[in-house]
Amino acid sequence: ELLLSKAEPSKAIRMAAEAESFFRRSEDWNSLADVLLQVVAPAQLARGDGAKAIDAAKLVLDFAQKVKNPRVEASAWDLVAAGRFAAKAEDAAEAARKALDLHK
Repeated sequence: ELLLSKAEPSKAIRMAAEAESFFRRSEDWNSLADVLLQVVAPAQLARGDGAKAIDAAKLVLDFAQKVKNPRVEASAWDLVAAGRFAAKAEDAAEAARKALDLHK
């Protein structure tokens, strides 16, 4: 997160990839979700890559829905919406509405 806060999204993505790999191997899904939500997707957005941000957010969304965690699901929908807006996708507003509904 420090690299991301210093506007170094490419370095943040490289560092997060190592953590992501570790958490996948150890099957630590909560930590993996945190890395994807807090570092990978925002870094991809900072780089202007909405499609990759959406991919990361969708992984978290799948996890959140499986474990029925509305807080994480809402955060994932926030990033899906941001990625869709960045990619100029027509369904960006729909994702934003889903996030808003879950935040209520």
